[in-house]
Amino acid sequence: MEKALVISNLKLYYYTSAGVVKAVDDISFHLEKGETLGLVGESGCGKTTTGFAILGMPTPPGKIAGGKVIIDDEDITTFSETELRKKIRWKKISMVFQGAMNCLTPVYTVGNLMMETYLEHRKEASNEEAYERIIKYLNLVGLSDDIYKRYPHELSGGMKQRVVIATALFLEPQIVILDEPTTGLDVVVQAQILNLIKELKQKLSISSLFITHDLATEAEIADRICVMYAGKIMEIGTNEQIYGREKLHPYTEKLLGATPLLHKKVNELYFIPGVPPDLINPPKGCMFYDRCHVRMDICKEEGPSIKEIEPGHSIACWRYK
Repeated sequence: MEKALVISNLKLYYYTSAGVVKAVDDISFHLEKGETLGLVGESGCGKTTTGFAILGMPTPPGKIAGGKVIIDDEDITTFSETELRKKIRWKKISMVFQGAMNCLTPVYTVGNLMMETYLEHRKEASNEEAYERIIKYLNLVGLSDDIYKRYPHELSGGMKQRVVIATALFLEPQIVILDEPTTGLDVVVQAQILNLIKELKQKLSISSLFITHDLATEAEIADRICVMYAGKIMEIGTNEQIYGREKLHPYTEKLLGATPLLHKKVNELYFIPGVPPDLINPPKGCMFYDRCHVRMDICKEEGPSIKEIEPGHSIACWRYK
């Protein structure tokens, strides 16, 4: 398949007074056109930071320290801030931010907010054209025309999330990054939003990067899954390869083991012992060494590179060398 996005040896570091935090450290993956790639891992593993790095929006004191982000055969890490704003953000790549419901300005109506965003990126468009596009995408996400005139405080959490998704889509970008899009919503609304995302994928042939810590959600929505830990990629594979195989990275095994399942009766919830490593002073070997249940001597001395163990399935673990 044709690739919509290629990430090559991407690094994003935070330069703090305590030292350099290697939040995203030399990761590579690609996103195919029309697919949903899930990015999963514990809080603090670098998932959201990866999303910001792709957009060229590192949070200070973060900086892109190396690597490439390639879209339409162009490395956008070489673009200036002006070029990113005019050519890339929201036109080619958009993002639904974590806690996106709080992104809506309380003193703006939905229409004013969306109109301003549209005209900022489509300066040649008329107000009438912008209005028609806004109504089209509000309807597309299941909202009625009257939402255009309403303020955020008049909307439910699910309605606000739909507005944010519509805003991310109405400039028709090639790629949408969804960062925990169901955070803060009840389970019924979460299901509605996930169903909406799947419907939009089919209707619009969107390529999307779906960021979450919830493996159950990824199982439902992602075509392929990328597992991150401590700023590095531990495993990449299709949905079936991650959820239906015995050959997995030890971290992926433990993540799956910590996911409650309705058909399994357990006396207590399972968790992964220990804590992630200090990213200012990372370990010499494998980042998961201290928490791993199958570690070997070589794991402490040298970190494994990610290698393909079967078509489409790659793992960074010495067990598979």
